[in-house]
Amino acid sequence: MMRFLAAFLMLVGFAFGQTNVGSPFISGTVRYTRAMSPISFGIVRIYSGQLIIEPGVEMIATSSNSQFQLINGSSSILSILGDELNPVTIRSGGAYSWRGITNTIRSTRPKVEIANAMLLGLGSQSKAIELFDANFLFTNSVFQGSRLTSTGTTTTGFINSRNSGAFVNCLIDGFTNGAVITKGVVLQDTDIRNTVTPITTPQNANVTISLVVE
Repeated sequence: MMRFLAAFLMLVGFAFGQTNVGSPFISGTVRYTRAMSPISFGIVRIYSGQLIIEPGVEMIATSSNSQFQLINGSSSILSILGDELNPVTIRSGGAYSWRGITNTIRSTRPKVEIANAMLLGLGSQSKAIELFDANFLFTNSVFQGSRLTSTGTTTTGFINSRNSGAFVNCLIDGFTNGAVITKGVVLQDTDIRNTVTPITTPQNANVTISLVVE
């Protein structure tokens, strides 16, 4: 299963992408394909459109500020869609960590879907996956990061507010805080490992949790 692949993964040294997309401003439908791999990236901003990252793609963050931003509510969609034989890998290109995924708060909800993917080397900022008023579904995927940022700040793998979504058969690994979740979120068959505080939920939250206990 995808979540157990993390035990065999190592962050590698510097690498240079075959395709450098820089810091694009996504409008319309854009696809990153396996033929473009490896793809180096900076700040990827998704405005009125959808970014689709296809099976087998490898993406390499070029700096600690590399990230994906959804900035226009429901007009912004990020789809990281590997398959079991060809997962998507997104990782740092060096000794630094990279930022992760975030969205700008709007009156309508962006969509983030991640399947059969490995997001490795997160943790350049305190919150790796930070979503507000978003719809998300993460399945069969690995989210791996560091306990501390380069400035010594503690990290959180996933934090959300007023979202609707689920982690299904995922691994969250290596952060100080694994997940800070509010109502409307489901964690099903999900491992949270090598953290100080695996899960934080507010009182009276409507949260469904199903963890793998070993």
